[in-house]
Amino acid sequence: MKTSLEIIKPLLLIMVFCAFPDLNAQAVIEEIKIGIISDYESADAFFAPMIINETKRLAGSRHNIVFPEDKVVSGDFDFDKLREYVRQFLADDELDIVVGVGGLVSEILSKSGPFEKPVIANGVFHPGLQDIPITPANTSGVENFGYTLVSLSMERDLETFYSIYPFKNLGFLLYEEYINSIPGIHDYFFSFIEKYEARAQIIPIGEDYRQAIDNLPADLDAIYVGMLYDYNLNELQDFINLLNKKKLPTFSLIGRPYVELGILAGAAPGNNLENLSRRAALDIEKILDGEDPADFSVTVDYKDELVVNMKTAREIDFFPSFTTLAQAEVLYEEELEDARRISYPGMIAELLENNLNLRIAGQEVLSGSNEIPKARSAYLPQVDLSLSNIHIDKTRAEASFGMNAEKTTIGSGRLSQVIFSTSLAPASPIFFNLSGSSSSSTIIFAI
Repeated sequence: MKTSLEIIKPLLLIMVFCAFPDLNAQAVIEEIKIGIISDYESADAFFAPMIINETKRLAGSRHNIVFPEDKVVSGDFDFDKLREYVRQFLADDELDIVVGVGGLVSEILSKSGPFEKPVIANGVFHPGLQDIPITPANTSGVENFGYTLVSLSMERDLETFYSIYPFKNLGFLLYEEYINSIPGIHDYFFSFIEKYEARAQIIPIGEDYRQAIDNLPADLDAIYVGMLYDYNLNELQDFINLLNKKKLPTFSLIGRPYVELGILAGAAPGNNLENLSRRAALDIEKILDGEDPADFSVTVDYKDELVVNMKTAREIDFFPSFTTLAQAEVLYEEELEDARRISYPGMIAELLENNLNLRIAGQEVLSGSNEIPKARSAYLPQVDLSLSNIHIDKTRAEASFGMNAEKTTIGSGRLSQVIFSTSLAPASPIFFNLSGSSSSSTIIFAI
């Protein structure tokens, strides 16, 4: 039989919910509004949906998350337009979180504190050069402000690119808006090049990419391609095709997606763009759980996945080392079937045939062989012949009382054969050099 307490408890709970019906409803319908500002339209069309989907997947079951359509915008690479969006979003009391995607908006957001609401900037190049705070723990340390770096992946990219092709004059292809709007952008790129004892040039890319490619400096020997999200797929493919006609090795910050289109190599994983979007969603989730972006790591960890496009390698007349190919995923490798094939013994024979040192050594042997007959000649029979004729006047002949004729002819001949000689042996490579004795002896048979 139930006690009175067991009967009263459910009744009390029912009375509470009846008296305060809005408590549970407020917990369910309370909205978290998030705004997204992108540098360019394609990022708005690509990254924004990924961030929205990932955020709702991660935290949608626990929070009522809303991304208002008019608060998901792009600045079309217009610095002033982006700055106005940032001002509006930060002042909008209805927005709870602001997310920036791209180098330009990240630069603007980083200079817009103090922050009364959580802000995430995805695309800071270099905190030192851009005067953006960073702690020893790789966090911003700024209340309500967090960001993600792209510099660490770029530094690893250049190390990998240099191992593939030791460039001497590297060109960075970069949107001209970045060059004009981000302080220290030149120092940022050049700081990566110093240890390679190479030169670098920043090549601005605008709407007319064809003109930029046509005007590439003639002394460039390699190209590093940054983010080119402002181009559609057809424009990007055309851009890469024109670049390959310059016969220059290329490397892409974006990695596999660009390598599949024709860039020579890249190390960022194929799902890197998804990872960056997921990282933004994870940061939003942590904010919703009450964490401060000031404590978020500014680095994005991922494993490099080197990819090499062999079709492009053949097109630009460049063959990566076997070490590179062993470490990379090789695209279009099957087309190598049309290339010349050679067996291992054949390769050895060809190497021996074309080795310059071996050719020189062979000529020395040939030259030495010409000395053998000369050395052997000392061991051949020797014939010495002599003939002399003496003619004196008649008076001197008569005065000699018959001892000297007026005309005298004398002839002689000598035949000799060396039977053994220790002094001649060293002169010929076909004999042993008996160097144990300092004396020499010769036996000659003479007639």
